[in-house]
Amino acid sequence: MAQTIRCTLRARLQARYRFNSTKMTQIIRVSSAEIQAVFTTWLATQIGVGVRLVILEGLSGVGKSWLTREPFISDGWAAETIEVDHFRKDPVGSKSYVSAIDRAALEAAIDAALVSLLAIVIVEGPIVWPFARSAVTKIGPECVRRVYLKRMMKPNPDVWVDQGFEQRKHPEEYFQSIIRYHANKPWLAADVILERVESDADA
Repeated sequence: MAQTIRCTLRARLQARYRFNSTKMTQIIRVSSAEIQAVFTTWLATQIGVGVRLVILEGLSGVGKSWLTREPFISDGWAAETIEVDHFRKDPVGSKSYVSAIDRAALEAAIDAALVSLLAIVIVEGPIVWPFARSAVTKIGPECVRRVYLKRMMKPNPDVWVDQGFEQRKHPEEYFQSIIRYHANKPWLAADVILERVESDADA
């Protein structure tokens, strides 16, 4: 049974914990209006326990870039955000998402960002984990957190907006490969699932 904890950051949010055979996943449900404040507070707590790298994944269009657009500074620490999409090689053609990304350049950027001892590095994109494994090996899994972002319906926040996404068919392999990746349920490996409840402003 999930344990429910209510607390106040700048907003009231609901945190639940789901256990499986290998790890505990924290589930945080919060409105679109408050999610940036909640995420910022969460980042500060992770700095306090030595986290250096945050892997932020989610389906396309769920708001990953919007979540990280505000500068983050806490007790001399700053967040450096790296967007995987910025390392896409053009033209994409018939390539999968992973094949379309300049892996060497992306991995070099992650390593360079981690050199700073006063930065927490956020790498965000629809697919991140395959590109972050090298950095995880170097700094150790205890210094890494995986976050998965979901959109939840406003009238019924228990309903995932993108539920059934795996049935979608896209003519371009680039986008279809993203669907296949998420069909393998990467959120089950996440340390935190952020459930963003949509608001009227999202329409």
